[in-house]
Amino acid sequence: MKQTYFFSQPHQPFFVLAFINALLSMLIFLLAYKGIAVLELPSASFHAYTIIYLLFTPAFLAFIFTTFSRFSSTPPIARERYLSVFALFTAGSLFFISGVFFSIKLVNTPPNVSIPNDNGVTSSNKTSLTSPASTP
Repeated sequence: MKQTYFFSQPHQPFFVLAFINALLSMLIFLLAYKGIAVLELPSASFHAYTIIYLLFTPAFLAFIFTTFSRFSSTPPIARERYLSVFALFTAGSLFFISGVFFSIKLVNTPPNVSIPNDNGVTSSNKTSLTSPASTP
C-alpha cells in the first residue's frame, strides 16, 4: 500500500471517520424528523447508538492509538494494526447506517408458512371435558 499522509498517524482516519459519522447521523436524523426517511428503529435508539458507537468510539480510539505508546514508553502501534481496526469500524458504520433503513424488513418478515391461520374455533365441541355440565 502506498504511504499516504492521511494514514500516516493513527488519529487521522479515526477522527475523520467520527466526523463523517456525525454528519451522516445528523442528516439521517433530520430526514427522519421531517418524515422523508423512515427509520426501522426508534429515534432514541438511533441517537444513542450513533453517539456511543459511531462518534465516541472512533474518536476515543484515535486518542488511545496516538497517546498510549507515548505514555507507556512503548513503540508506536503498527500501521497495519490501526488500519485493520479502521477498516472494521468503517464497515461496521456502513452496515449500521444501511441497517437503519433495511434491517427490520429483512429480519422480521416471517415466511408465509410460519404465519398461524387462526379462525377462532379449534374444535366443534361446545363444552370442554373439564368444565361442569351446567354453570350457575
